Amino acid sequence: MTTTVELKTEQSFLNETLEELQFSSGLDVAIIDMDGNIKASKLRYGKSDGIGKIIVEILEKNKKIAEIFSTGNIEEYVVHGKNGYTLVKVSGSHILVVSGLKEHQLGLALLKLRQMGNNPE
Repeated sequence: MTTTVELKTEQSFLNETLEELQFSSGLDVAIIDMDGNIKASKLRYGKSDGIGKIIVEILEKNKKIAEIFSTGNIEEYVVHGKNGYTLVKVSGSHILVVSGLKEHQLGLALLKLRQMGNNPE
């Protein structure tokens, strides 16, 4: 069960992530646990139903791909869509999702997420 302190910490981590990325106005950001439950989020469209479960399913498939190609544990993955990029960063027992990135933001976002690397727990 998640305590109020954990939720504040996760929300603080989310806010810090948005500040650190410096292009927060056009992004969707969420912290998801390994069961697919959204712990904290700032989603522009409010359509969060089921997104956590989908992210976990994709993570599991990417783990299998990494296993087949012997690339080690999945730490992050990038989804490129017609209208931008979604970054998924695994951090301990949580998954950080940042979506809505444009191509020119991708490198900096990857760098900052790798530098942050802190677990929001």
